[in-house]
Amino acid sequence: MTDEEKRQRAIHLCHDEFIAAKGISSWFYLSYADENGFRGGLYLKAFGPASAAIAANLQKLSPGGEVRIFPIPDDESYQIPEGAKYHLLSLEDLEKLHPMKSMKDLEEEDDN
Repeated sequence: MTDEEKRQRAIHLCHDEFIAAKGISSWFYLSYADENGFRGGLYLKAFGPASAAIAANLQKLSPGGEVRIFPIPDDESYQIPEGAKYHLLSLEDLEKLHPMKSMKDLEEEDDN
């Protein structure tokens, strides 16, 4: 696939996402990794996964590597802190925002 074909495909994907979303953007979480591990996480608004990945690249927020993209529920169950939006976040940043239990903690809870 040529660069022009890739560009045209991206335009069509973003157009289709815009139509499907009825022009209403939603929050997405993008998680980047490569063969060396986690490279960063990012919260941004877009019309769908393709437009989220393209927006991250255009805004120079993508650290490169492979990306997994997750939609964020549009309800009160998941709040994104203001300082976390549109910034590339390290693993340390994400752990502060969303503390996770270690396997040891989970096993100890199971024992009780």
